[in-house]
Amino acid sequence: MHLKTILIFSSVCFFAGIMGQGLNAKQICYFQTLVWNHFDIKSIKRGFSCIGIEEDYNDCSLEENINNTMSYSEVAQGLFKILNCMVKVNKWGDNKKVEKLDINNVEKISTKFRHFDKNNNGFLDEEEFTEFIYDYELRDLIGNEVTLNDYENVIYTLTNFRNDIYQKSSLNYDLSDVMLKLLEYKAKFNQTKFDIIEDFDFLLDRANEISQGRQAEDFKSFHEE
Repeated sequence: MHLKTILIFSSVCFFAGIMGQGLNAKQICYFQTLVWNHFDIKSIKRGFSCIGIEEDYNDCSLEENINNTMSYSEVAQGLFKILNCMVKVNKWGDNKKVEKLDINNVEKISTKFRHFDKNNNGFLDEEEFTEFIYDYELRDLIGNEVTLNDYENVIYTLTNFRNDIYQKSSLNYDLSDVMLKLLEYKAKFNQTKFDIIEDFDFLLDRANEISQGRQAEDFKSFHEE
């Protein structure tokens, strides 16, 4: 009876953790793709409506003059702000039974990201990225103590990460890349679903449809499937 109680309690905790706000892998990729390909105020606002967000962005006050001619650093900083706002907002896909980062996770990851972002440009280089993952207190992410083997399971060949779409000379990682890596680890540890879309072209097509004015309701099934 005691073991059964523990299992029921663990199940309730997991499902309570995935309901409501937060960010799952698919949502993180959605905002990353939207921002890097259509960072203008009209597309971003339409992108919010196309994931079920009302005209209430909590503490996310967007500059009306953001546009697609801004520097890489400005875009990365914009993505940083949007992810920290969107984790607190109700969205389509929030109730899916998949692993997610909660508000506390995102705040801690963001704080540490700023510490490792030596140039304050919104990116980590490959060395900073690897050091970030090794240095991150993974028990803060999963709520348990971790072993050396757990850490070794986090770091693997970095070539699996997306290539930089602007083909810069060096490979850099923004906040969403870091969040996705840690979320993948959290899902592996909890043996839950890591709800990510590997097909970058598919995501790019969805972002283009948003910028072209496709109806918001048309995207609901995309987020909730």
